[in-house]
Amino acid sequence: MLAERRGLKVHMDGARIYNAAVACNTTVKHIASFADTVQMCFSKGLGAPVGSIVVGPKAFIDCARHSRKALGGGWRQSGVLAAAAHVALDHAEATIKADHERAKKLSKMTFDSRRIRMVLNWNVNDENLETIVQVYKKFVAQL
Repeated sequence: MLAERRGLKVHMDGARIYNAAVACNTTVKHIASFADTVQMCFSKGLGAPVGSIVVGPKAFIDCARHSRKALGGGWRQSGVLAAAAHVALDHAEATIKADHERAKKLSKMTFDSRRIRMVLNWNVNDENLETIVQVYKKFVAQL
């Protein structure tokens, strides 16, 4: 990997890493293997009310923990929230697979419907207007 050859560390924002693993039919471990450190959110797609985790080498985690405490980070009585994150992790893959199947079904129903028209919102400016026009023409031609 380029970063490794240059002596650089790679951090992955894995906020929705479980969604990516399900969509790519692989494991979270496989996706995370491409980075030195990974952050993962327990509330985005997993159903926990709050919480994130950072994983990586022990020395990095020790430094991150020290920095968090030095900057005033820390919670008391966080066990209930940690329990919710634990449950979310236990059921993450099955929950996300079911969500993906429902999304595919909804997408197909929407696409196949003659009564529903999908409207895409674009950030229109002079630079991408021509692209928008071309996409629109292609879309209309396929109706």
